[in-house]
Amino acid sequence: MAKTIQINGVDCTEWFKDKGYSVGEMKITGSNSGVTLAGTREEDVIAVKDVISLPLEALSEADTHALMTLIRDDQNAPYTSIYYYSVNYGTYRSALFTREEMTNKHLFTSNKSVDYYDENTLNFTEK
Repeated sequence: MAKTIQINGVDCTEWFKDKGYSVGEMKITGSNSGVTLAGTREEDVIAVKDVISLPLEALSEADTHALMTLIRDDQNAPYTSIYYYSVNYGTYRSALFTREEMTNKHLFTSNKSVDYYDENTLNFTEK
């Protein structure tokens, strides 16, 4: 069973269910990081942020537009609220994220004249 994912309060699990999604971590280090004279590596970790990668299914033009509208929701602008399962925390959590630029790629037009798009992967970094 796919883990639930919500973007700005809307369940988007259907768009990611077959490929799943991944949650990683990014360390933010301060200016006190480095190697000491004794050769010991010191790390000045200021914060640890989650990074989410969401590989998309092929979406119809209507679904692609709905997703883009959802992500660009002005309620949290310029951030996107994402509710997701984090194995690092062992629970679901909600946080605000920034996103990388996206490119819509036309995949094909079905025999019912429906256009489908692939956005490859949406990448978000916790605020």
